[in-house]
Amino acid sequence: MVLFPNEIRVRRSLAKRLRNGGFTVTANHAFDAVTAACAAPREGQPGT
Repeated sequence: MVLFPNEIRVRRSLAKRLRNGGFTVTANHAFDAVTAACAAPREGQPGT
């Protein structure tokens, strides 16, 4: 899934969550690791 920053609509409840903390939002933090994990064979599935 690709998220385009200029197309994201942040609702009030999500904005409140982001302000209050509890988690961190990152972009492209581990892109190479994620794409490698997604491309790796999965048990019980014939392909990606």
